[in-house]
Amino acid sequence: MPVKVISAAVTAAFFLSAAMVGAQACEPTQLPSPHNRNQSKIDFINGSRYAFQVFWSDFEGNLSPFAVVQPGERANYKTYAGHRWYVEMYTPDGEECFGPIWTDSGDHCVARMLYDGGIGIDSSACSF
Repeated sequence: MPVKVISAAVTAAFFLSAAMVGAQACEPTQLPSPHNRNQSKIDFINGSRYAFQVFWSDFEGNLSPFAVVQPGERANYKTYAGHRWYVEMYTPDGEECFGPIWTDSGDHCVARMLYDGGIGIDSSACSF
């Protein structure tokens, strides 16, 4: 097998692995989202060099996966005020969890996720 094929397979397995070493991944249960009828929006923008997974915390606190956001991509959702969202970023040092992220009112939360040795956020109308 050519070296390039093996190298690509090892790299893909590294970045897709759910059990990476290093930083801590998001726990499967978190703070639950409150019941609320006040509609809002949330956008996740990937301003980093690493892919991340977006999760919504349901009413019991169980994380539900929504999307994998690649560098330079954006994912947006209709949501409700107070609903808890989490980002799990896949870096060479391991998975890192950031959250919860939410909006306190019907505002449009824009969360631009960054990475510089740790997850950062540049946000508008978001709480965390």
